[in-house]
Amino acid sequence: HVYAFGVYEAFYKVNYLSNESSSNIAWIGSVQLALLAGLGLFVGPLSDRGYFYHLVLVSSALYIFSNFMLSITEPQHYYQVFLPQGLGMGLAMGIMYTPCLAVVSDHFPGRSRALAFGIACTGTAFGGIIHPILLNNLINRNGQTFRRAVEISAGFSAGLLLLANVFQREKRPLEEHTKTHLHIVLILREPKYLILCVGYVDSFIARSQSSQSGSSIFVYYGSVFPVIYLQLFSVTKGFPMRFSFYLLPMFHTASVVGRILLNFSADRFGSLKVLIITTIGTGAVTFGFLGIGSPAGMTVVTLLIGFFAGGCDLFLGDSIFLLSRKFVELQPDLALPSLSGPPIDGALLTERLIWDRPIIFSSVRLPAINTKRAVSD
Repeated sequence: HVYAFGVYEAFYKVNYLSNESSSNIAWIGSVQLALLAGLGLFVGPLSDRGYFYHLVLVSSALYIFSNFMLSITEPQHYYQVFLPQGLGMGLAMGIMYTPCLAVVSDHFPGRSRALAFGIACTGTAFGGIIHPILLNNLINRNGQTFRRAVEISAGFSAGLLLLANVFQREKRPLEEHTKTHLHIVLILREPKYLILCVGYVDSFIARSQSSQSGSSIFVYYGSVFPVIYLQLFSVTKGFPMRFSFYLLPMFHTASVVGRILLNFSADRFGSLKVLIITTIGTGAVTFGFLGIGSPAGMTVVTLLIGFFAGGCDLFLGDSIFLLSRKFVELQPDLALPSLSGPPIDGALLTERLIWDRPIIFSSVRLPAINTKRAVSD
């Protein structure tokens, strides 16, 4: 559902929160993404202590409640939208995300892990296909209210979360759960973790595939742009509304292929090599937005960037585990770009909709940081 925020961004800017800037609206989605990525620091140890099912159940209930609360918000009341959608749903997703990744790691150790993550993460891509179609058709249907559209979407999500609670199982027996203790100060003083977060100097990390995480912060600054702004870009360029509604599903359909094929390649050729190719490809294709002048061009760029961006997700889970087991919960390296990236893009966009600025901002980080890594490695 978080990967369908581009639908909300476009609808809020044009209609529901039209008094707010694109940057302010983007804070709603960026807080969601940041909490999803950053709460693992606190949730991971609880999952290790045997609270996996408690975390998933509580977070599911919070998500459903927050989603239905979004349906009763009023137009032009920013705080009413921000609280349930940004904070409530963000907290819920952050609580359930890391334990669910840990379960995948437990079931698929070794070289098959990257492919397993790729297949598991196709769920987010399928959600990115289904939810934009559902929301666009409900929100923009004649006579349909925003409240009713969100209620239907929330009910659909509730059904999926119910299935997840029923079928998801831990592999480790209860007696194998460790009594982990969280020492945030010690963690933040760990050089490898700081390098992981800042993405600055790979050479301080042992020359192994674990060094791929060193640039994750830069990669994510570039990869979140299409998720948030793809539909708004198309609408403001004057492309048919119906065509614009299906761009996010196109993007996520291509990302399904990318997640599977590129993660399979990562198991065979190494995650670092494949990640360099995919991130450079994502950055290069993002530059293609500058030359789009027709729906055909928009379609080609959307499919290509979706394919490469899907492959970039291989480091979201796999590279964290490659450092060591204790880094399962250390995914806040993605929280900073998730939190600040979309609002920065919105500020660069301005009210005059100058698209060149956020496109260039999102593009240059991907090829630059990975060219440096390719040379240094």
